[in-house]
Amino acid sequence: MTAHGWTDAQKRAYLIADNKLTENASWDYELLRQELEQLAAYGFDSTLTGYDADELAALLDARSFQPPKCRALETPRACPVPSAPGILA
Repeated sequence: MTAHGWTDAQKRAYLIADNKLTENASWDYELLRQELEQLAAYGFDSTLTGYDADELAALLDARSFQPPKCRALETPRACPVPSAPGILA
């Protein structure tokens, strides 16, 4: 991403917001697996996504994959609240 025409304040605010969004995010691991499979089919080096080879192997093995454990004791916001119709948090 290139931020042409952005002020220094806008760039700084974006960096903060981008990091905050990741704190509140969670993965649809089935969709992630499918996306990683597509990248592999394109011949893309999937380690460029930030996952190492062992993590990728585990994510791509749908039969044995276990989502990461919640880190609730580390930080209060580390465990995303599931969101779906009818679920109230």
